[in-house]
Amino acid sequence: MPTVILLIGPSGSGKTSMGKRIAQNKGWAHISEDKIWDKINHVPYTYRTPKEQAVIQPLSIKHIMQKVKKRKNVVFEFLVFDNPPTPIVWYQAQLSKRNVKVITRVFRPTLNELLLHQKTRGREKNIQKQRKHAKHQLTCLRSRMIKKEWIINPSGKTLEENYNKYFEPIILSALSGR
Repeated sequence: MPTVILLIGPSGSGKTSMGKRIAQNKGWAHISEDKIWDKINHVPYTYRTPKEQAVIQPLSIKHIMQKVKKRKNVVFEFLVFDNPPTPIVWYQAQLSKRNVKVITRVFRPTLNELLLHQKTRGREKNIQKQRKHAKHQLTCLRSRMIKKEWIINPSGKTLEENYNKYFEPIILSALSGR
């Protein structure tokens, strides 16, 4: 059975870049929940209502399972605006109930690193608003629901350094069928 990596982190933490990097490996696909949100014309960087999540989450599972049924491993990346971060547990439960191996990783950079990365990407022009959103997302990822072994601080490391240290062993394990 294929492996699904749930990759969670705030906007600008490097989730999409890492997801794309992982998908360069044979047998791996990258799915971004943001792309699914775009399909319902959700305004980026705004609150995601429970009603919207009730649409997006099953749709995301459908996309993931389409890849899994084709024997593809998947890295699925998403944001968490909720505290406690219940979408993480929801995705884990939905995939586990479908007998999919799930590995959870949470990018939790420093606030300064996150703001710097967002600035270099030309994100949010309103600095106060940007700082408020970043602080909120990081607070959500400090929940007791987040297990210590899931947490990765990507700050100060290159994409390749983080890939080699935290994801390459997962990729090799999935390829060998372990």
